[in-house]
Amino acid sequence: MAGAAARPDLDPAAEILTPSERARCEASRRPARRMAVCFAVKEACFKALGTGLSGRMSWRDVDIVEEPHGTLVVHLSGESARVAARRGIRRLHVACAATRTRALAWAIAEGSPAGGAEGSEERNDGV
Repeated sequence: MAGAAARPDLDPAAEILTPSERARCEASRRPARRMAVCFAVKEACFKALGTGLSGRMSWRDVDIVEEPHGTLVVHLSGESARVAARRGIRRLHVACAATRTRALAWAIAEGSPAGGAEGSEERNDGV
């Protein structure tokens, strides 16, 4: 992200970040690191949806909000919210870590199988 941010002809932040995310990143002590974390979290969310970034989904469909105590909360909109609803996903839990050169993120989808009532069918495959 730092390299891309240094090129005046590219603006990856405008494509990837919501306006509020971008403002928080630019106001931080390490804007490039914070942008990389946002990207990693968004990518993890798309994978947790089971689709990756596909179809009419947009990077900005995933809005990452940091609560006062530091917990990251994900708000979905647009096509990403519709995909989550179709798949029975009610919430995405995320965690992240960053170093000077790397950003990692995990996302876990919470919900029930699409088309079924929560808890209506339980499976135990020994997993």
